[in-house]
Amino acid sequence: GVVATSAPLAALAARVCVRAGLEVAPGYPVAAADLADAARAAVVDGAADAVLVVVPPPDGPTDAPVAPSSGGARSPFEAASWLAAGPVEADKPVVAVLLGQDPPAGGAVPAYRTVEEAARALSRVAAYAAWRREPAGEIVPLSDVDTAGGRAVADAGGPAWDLLGAHGVRVVGEVAAHTAEQAVAVAAACGGPVALKATAPGLRHRLDLGAVRLDLADAAAVRRAYDEVSRAFGPHVVVQPMTAPGVACTVEVVDDPAFGPIVGFGLGGEATDLLGDRAWRAAPLTDTDAAQLVRAPRAAPLLLGHRGADPVDIDALVELLLRVGRLADEQAGVRRLLLNPVLAQATGCTVLHAEVSYGPPAFRPDTGPRRLP
Repeated sequence: GVVATSAPLAALAARVCVRAGLEVAPGYPVAAADLADAARAAVVDGAADAVLVVVPPPDGPTDAPVAPSSGGARSPFEAASWLAAGPVEADKPVVAVLLGQDPPAGGAVPAYRTVEEAARALSRVAAYAAWRREPAGEIVPLSDVDTAGGRAVADAGGPAWDLLGAHGVRVVGEVAAHTAEQAVAVAAACGGPVALKATAPGLRHRLDLGAVRLDLADAAAVRRAYDEVSRAFGPHVVVQPMTAPGVACTVEVVDDPAFGPIVGFGLGGEATDLLGDRAWRAAPLTDTDAAQLVRAPRAAPLLLGHRGADPVDIDALVELLLRVGRLADEQAGVRRLLLNPVLAQATGCTVLHAEVSYGPPAFRPDTGPRRLP
């Protein structure tokens, strides 16, 4: 509920509230000469979940004595005094905007100098309340998890695919090739179409630069791709079996100095990298956390059937995030883990590459789990 002393001021405040993500209650904004009475009415109005009262600037010095208003209507100063004292019957948030005035310290009602500040604060409160009302979710049991085996891999500084394998996550194998003949031999052993990728930093996923060649079905195609890629980007390449197409995603674990291990999710591609389109949750993840994390990036509609495309297997992505979240929770020696790309497909998802770095926790002196049983 928005209350002010004039219709233009009330309308302006209402527009600011809408821009801050708030919904103006039916029947508001209200303009009234007696601001205190209008604010009291808004406080007891069931249509309003919160009340924002705008007190106009004073006509004279702010330290001028306040005279009783005539005609029964209280002056804005009296309304401000009433707000500072606090409406004892209020069972909802009430914020005041004292335009051109310094808000009183220690008042019972939060007061701000501008409508924008007040609306932003109220919006944050509403968002926090909505978050508190959401179910916390559960830490779901997962099969095929070998915590001790994963710890042994981490203690030995083992490869990411062994660490993930201990937690039930399979990474598609790849074999390095240093000559064209080696690439042809690896492709033959795969028994089907393969992908050939340059492994120099920053090139492994750069299909646009020609550093990745897909659907190589015979020896001639593999040899030709190796020659072209090695000539442009160096001789270090890997050969990997082709998998079903899908939407490229990224899953990441970072040991944050403030929050400890956090799990990130986003879609792949240069645009999302440039925009920083990643969402994060603290480990371990509940089923609710994982389900929200998949849908949190701005590009998430690409997973849900954007522009007629087939939707991907969201449940498979959720399970992958749950497993990675459990790994982050249980393996304190993991400083950073990157799964990129993860192909989200119509049925299932496939991890094509993973990297890990180990070290002591960023800030935790202990090595135990990060949740109570």
